Amino acid sequence: MQITIHESDQKATLKLEDYFDIKTRHLFKDSCERIFSHSEVKSIDIDFSDVNYIDSAALGMLLILREKSELAHVALSLVNCDKILHVLKGVFFHNLFTLR
Repeated sequence: MQITIHESDQKATLKLEDYFDIKTRHLFKDSCERIFSHSEVKSIDIDFSDVNYIDSAALGMLLILREKSELAHVALSLVNCDKILHVLKGVFFHNLFTLR
């Protein structure tokens, strides 16, 4: 997996590519820590437009990010989830996250 980070004003976007799974946990965690190190960030979009696969470990990482975002008062949205929407809805993430 590759992650591209785009930051502008108070918004950060993490664009994920290919697979989001247990093998990519360190890359995802490092990318999130980089964003949170900038205190001016007020919203984060996780862009799934190029993600073809997501596993349970990745879902767990999203839950951890959600908790960290709430504590930091940072809005979190999962965007362009069409390819993995069935997985997210299957575990009721549509009730926990803003999906766009």
